[in-house]
Amino acid sequence: AGAVHDRRIGLYLYLFFHVSLGFSALESLLPTFLDRRFGVTTLEVGALFAALGVVMVVTQGVLIGPLARRFQESWLVIVGFALCAAGLVAIDAAPSMSALYGVAVLIGVGYGLGYPTFTSLFSQACESGEAGELLGDGQSMATSGRIVGPMWAGWVIDWLAPGFTFVIAGLIVLVGLFVFALARRWLVSPDPGAGREAA
Repeated sequence: AGAVHDRRIGLYLYLFFHVSLGFSALESLLPTFLDRRFGVTTLEVGALFAALGVVMVVTQGVLIGPLARRFQESWLVIVGFALCAAGLVAIDAAPSMSALYGVAVLIGVGYGLGYPTFTSLFSQACESGEAGELLGDGQSMATSGRIVGPMWAGWVIDWLAPGFTFVIAGLIVLVGLFVFALARRWLVSPDPGAGREAA
């Protein structure tokens, strides 16, 4: 049982890193992309980030509670990360700043659904005596992703194509989603008899 627990925790910790590796491209390099693509002002960049933040807050504060009561948390993770991945890829295709507000809604709802429910599932997978320490490890892995992410994203935005950065970021999140989806039942309930996530 301990070995199963450790493998589950290891995969959760990796996914914290992996998803942050993709999402950090948005946090760190969207202003650079917007300047190169649309020549926007600092105020316009700030307004877009503010809109993204508002959508995340509303999603987490208003929507996630009723949705978590109606649907399994693991499905909210899958839907949330799928929306995030789609939104990141759509950044490159956005024809204008106004279109990016629609993309911001997509990403904000996705991240607002996916990340908190993923963290909730991780906390449930931790044994009670070490939950606090492991949650700290999860945040450390996410921080590591945010450190490494801007490195690859900065290289892509300078040497390949600015918008391609977000296509790659979306694919990174999508790969993390597939890994989670494939291991979903085991991650949530490794005991087949538990029936916690029946099909």
